[in-house]
Amino acid sequence: MSRLQIKANAKRKLSLNLMPVILLWALPLVLMAWIQSQTYASIAMTNDMITFNVPTQFVSITICLVELIVVFTSIQTLKYSRSQEAKDVSYSELWSAITNNDAFDYIKIFLWEALFIILWALIPIVGWIIIFNRVYAYRMAYYLYHDYKFDHAKDAITESVKLMEGQKWRLFVQDLSFFWWYCLVSVTFGLASFYVTPYVKLAEVEFYDSLKVK
Repeated sequence: MSRLQIKANAKRKLSLNLMPVILLWALPLVLMAWIQSQTYASIAMTNDMITFNVPTQFVSITICLVELIVVFTSIQTLKYSRSQEAKDVSYSELWSAITNNDAFDYIKIFLWEALFIILWALIPIVGWIIIFNRVYAYRMAYYLYHDYKFDHAKDAITESVKLMEGQKWRLFVQDLSFFWWYCLVSVTFGLASFYVTPYVKLAEVEFYDSLKVK
């Protein structure tokens, strides 16, 4: 499936039931906006030195929590994309899967990914290049776990690496194709993100499903 087809499918599914999907992404988007506002508000200039009034540990923990909410929301976006052409899905149905035991396994995948990335980050320069590659290699781990329920969370990461062989550049280009949409988010002070973020994530889901079909 071409990039244009993937994006067209994503936009069509988003338009079928727009409000539940916007509500689905409202929590992580509002939390991300709050973190940014608190971070900027905490910056103080003292004798030409930049200082932060909010503890770094607090910011780090909050960002991790938001990232986990984004993971859960992405899984629900996958369910939405596949549900009866996304026509008759309520907000409560979209969140139903997170109430089961799978949530803990998604957290374990998140922790494994974080560990791998931290280890690569310890290598100067080369490590950062590898991290960029690994972020795309690990991108489908949560979706794969949702579909196959591996015995070990780390297996989802391994399978994601295999699935993304030769596909990382395609996904990077797809992400890059949303550049002007992100510009719209900036000029609307974040308001457009309530449409753009679900659109981007639905396109990611379509990309994943197109790989599985091959």
